Amino acid sequence: MKKGEKKLFIFGGIILLILLLNSFVYNFLSGLYMSLFLGVCLVVFKFLFGFEKSNYRVTKESILDTIIVVLIFFIAFYLFGIIIGFAKTGNYYTFQGTRDYILPAIINIIIKEILRYNFLVKADYNKKLVLLSFFVFVFVDLCNPIYYGNFSDAMHSFKFLALNILPAISYNLYATYVSYNAGYRSILIYALPIGLYGYLIPIVPNADEYLTSLIRFLLPIILLYRVYGTIKNENDEKISRDYNKKDYIALGIAILVVGVLVYFSSGYFKYHAIAIATGSMSPAINRGDVVIVKKTKDYEHIEVGQVIAYEYHNIIVIHRVSKKVKVEDGYYFYTIGDANKDEDNYIVKQDMIEGIVNKRIPYIGMPTVWLNEMWED
Repeated sequence: MKKGEKKLFIFGGIILLILLLNSFVYNFLSGLYMSLFLGVCLVVFKFLFGFEKSNYRVTKESILDTIIVVLIFFIAFYLFGIIIGFAKTGNYYTFQGTRDYILPAIINIIIKEILRYNFLVKADYNKKLVLLSFFVFVFVDLCNPIYYGNFSDAMHSFKFLALNILPAISYNLYATYVSYNAGYRSILIYALPIGLYGYLIPIVPNADEYLTSLIRFLLPIILLYRVYGTIKNENDEKISRDYNKKDYIALGIAILVVGVLVYFSSGYFKYHAIAIATGSMSPAINRGDVVIVKKTKDYEHIEVGQVIAYEYHNIIVIHRVSKKVKVEDGYYFYTIGDANKDEDNYIVKQDMIEGIVNKRIPYIGMPTVWLNEMWED
């Protein structure tokens, strides 16, 4: 091993040792502290080894491949959300939310991929250094989950493997290969939206942790296969890909579709879709149906007998108005499910109302019923 490679091996080994201590001894690298740690590593690397320019022939192609795959994912994910339903995310648009979640996530992703790229370039195909890099960045992703993980029995250990280890291995295999062969920019285009959409979009498809981990496991593999084909063809000089106007038009249409789906399902448009999870409104609205809700602030014209959507304890309820009362600060509504004998035992204040049910689409939400039954079992 050359002198420079030994130096690089020691540098990576020290980082790995610190991450292992954080994993198994004492947790000191959570939140912004992890961002600070990665920032220090990047500065030290720059001082010891210098940075390399990203100058690959396939950078443009890999970026476009990544954009296409990410857009297809969001289109499919939000269409699937109409079936499995949507859930509200926490309010991260606060100083605390930005400081504790959004900012650390952005900083960690960017610094991690810049550091990975430069480490791999300096490794120059040295298998031991590439392997060391892989383990370092796997533990960057896993050191905090390992420290707080539950390994009390085989079931909890398997759950940790499925939810954390396999997605981390999948992502870092993809990132290691692509970073060395095509630079880090396409990885950022994948990692930033996938890592941040849960913080930035107020309503997301109601996927449970197993489905989420499956997505995190499969998407990097799909991207790795896609980018591998691009790199192989370029290296073999079999195909010289030249994206023309049609490709960019198709890309623009895909971006528009994603935007419409996200905004439609998030309730920013006048109409949005909600999947029905219970049978409390049968037979008018059955479990598994999807209803289209028309947003309204015109509470005065909401009439007894109309079906409304309102939020109660962070759950969207679809029930019929049974009584309406004028009060000093607006209107109070009493509601009942068509399949229920009694009115709901709470008052629906006007600021709880999401809108009026406008249309019903039968059967399209039936997979929700099956999935919920599977998860409950």
